[in-house]
Amino acid sequence: MQTLTIEFYTDTDFNPTTNQRVTLLRTDNYLYSFKGEGVGIGINEHSHYLKIDFDLTDIVLTNPTCFTAALSGPSVSGSTVKMGDYSPAQIRNGATAVPFDITLQNCIRVRNIETKLKSNKVGSVSKELLANTLTGNDAAKGVGILIEGLKNTKSAQMVLKPNDATSIYKDYETENDTTGGDFPG
Repeated sequence: MQTLTIEFYTDTDFNPTTNQRVTLLRTDNYLYSFKGEGVGIGINEHSHYLKIDFDLTDIVLTNPTCFTAALSGPSVSGSTVKMGDYSPAQIRNGATAVPFDITLQNCIRVRNIETKLKSNKVGSVSKELLANTLTGNDAAKGVGILIEGLKNTKSAQMVLKPNDATSIYKDYETENDTTGGDFPG
């Protein structure tokens, strides 16, 4: 039994597109061949090369990517941003913003980052707001959460509108890539 593994490595020239294609260099009409040499008297003279070709047209390259994202901030616990408790007067007068960051980790060749907001719970009056997910008699009604991206070199301060394909917050990673093309598998 023969086992063959094809591994792809990237360098700083790797810049994939949505239509990225891969072709392996070949010197004949096959990519790989083997022959049983020295397998025994009477067999050697009947051993022939087995030539193998691979169809790589369906290989999808997914690099660059990030493997994890983590929330951080003074009101973050795990994957939850704790919004706090507010009186109706505080909400009417403009409740204090609750800052949080989404930190991407283990990124490979990522520089430009685009963020979109998707939710099945949006405000009934203002579609720019995330709706309260609590239900029951004690659940607040008529309030929602507005998510804003702060101004940076790629985006002005903006509201991320849920489920709006044109509402895209952009950022840029300035850190140098030190992976050398090696990334977790």
